[in-house]
Amino acid sequence: MMFGRFFFWLIIFYLLYKFVFKFLIPVVVASLKVRNTMKNMQENKTQQTANEAHSGTDSAAPKSNESKPPVSKGDYIDFEEIK
Repeated sequence: MMFGRFFFWLIIFYLLYKFVFKFLIPVVVASLKVRNTMKNMQENKTQQTANEAHSGTDSAAPKSNESKPPVSKGDYIDFEEIK
């Protein structure tokens, strides 16, 4: 009777140990890493937005049309399927 109770508690503590150190702690560590990464990304985006607003330019807008060659509509050849 005493050995059965001891064995039962030994298994319970072993399973609890495995749960905490193989599942719970890695999940908490991973969530903290993701949270810190997201926080850093948000701070970088906020800083970048503030820098763009301060400089008065928008880096996402195209610079000019000079870099694009003019498109000639006469160069297009229509594709027809040959059977």
